[in-house]
Amino acid sequence: MRGMITKTDDFLFDYCESFNCTDSELELLKTNLLDSDGFFSKLKQLKWQAYGDGLRFILFELHVRPVACLRENMKSISYYRRAQKAVSIPVIIDEKAFFILNKREKQLFLKNTISKKLELLEEKIRKNKLDTDLNKLRKDVENLLN
Repeated sequence: MRGMITKTDDFLFDYCESFNCTDSELELLKTNLLDSDGFFSKLKQLKWQAYGDGLRFILFELHVRPVACLRENMKSISYYRRAQKAVSIPVIIDEKAFFILNKREKQLFLKNTISKKLELLEEKIRKNKLDTDLNKLRKDVENLLN
């Protein structure tokens, strides 16, 4: 995902997806991730204004069974887009990391993945001297996903 990120609302988190799965797996993903009670719907409750003005948008790129060359060349986090005050973070979903897990394990996987990905923001925030309260963000995400 390169180029400009366009954002028109106050949500801190959003997602985009690249699905390579069957219809039944797509339904499973929608139920766990995208529905009104899904994982990313919960994260959309958080507004960027609560954490400072340095980071206004975190885009999670959901890659379901990415092809090998994409997986090999994927960065752990994008560069900071100063004009949009944004970063994008890829999340790989495949058999090992999602489809063979039970419901509780899926929730735990997603929660741990998001927590680890938020840790990657620490260096971006420090390096770019961003006005962003990462500790408050981590705590709010943790509370929301419990």
